[in-house]
Amino acid sequence: MEILLVALVAGGVITAAHFWRRSRASKEPRALPAPVEERSIDGLRPGDVVVHEGQDLIVAEAMTFVDGEHRWHEVRLDDAGDEHWLLVPDDDPDGVWLGRPIEPPAIGDEPPECVDRAGVVLRLSRCGSARRDDPDGPLVERGYWNYGLVGDHRLWIRRDEERAAWSSYEGRRVPRHTVDVLPGS
Repeated sequence: MEILLVALVAGGVITAAHFWRRSRASKEPRALPAPVEERSIDGLRPGDVVVHEGQDLIVAEAMTFVDGEHRWHEVRLDDAGDEHWLLVPDDDPDGVWLGRPIEPPAIGDEPPECVDRAGVVLRLSRCGSARRDDPDGPLVERGYWNYGLVGDHRLWIRRDEERAAWSSYEGRRVPRHTVDVLPGS
């Protein structure tokens, strides 16, 4: 009988000690989770997610170009294999251009002052030659022609000088506040 009593008392002490340790552990301060890094549309990196009108677009490539005082970012976005481009001009604090690749219009050696797109005449708003502003990346020089008209319709044409290749994109200007950025992992 004495052995049973000793076993019960020992079991009670062990159980009480267990619950006491558990209660102390839950009251100790825990480390705060690491803060989520903020990212703006002006500092996109591969892996970030651009959200616009409910559509999640993954940043595949981000480049910054400079032509004198004019600076902008060109961002290739991927939507399950569907390519989009985001053009973020530094001189437009309220808007960005969101578009898709299209077949280049018939332009000859150099794009004209006006381009007819399905009966809509787009006028040249800016053109020049820019270089990629990335000391760690390859030197890329690119001719650029930006077209627009009254409203939000945009067309931009690029010529990669090294490959002598033309590319064209058509889209629209969208307000910056309608585009959200989620940092990638």
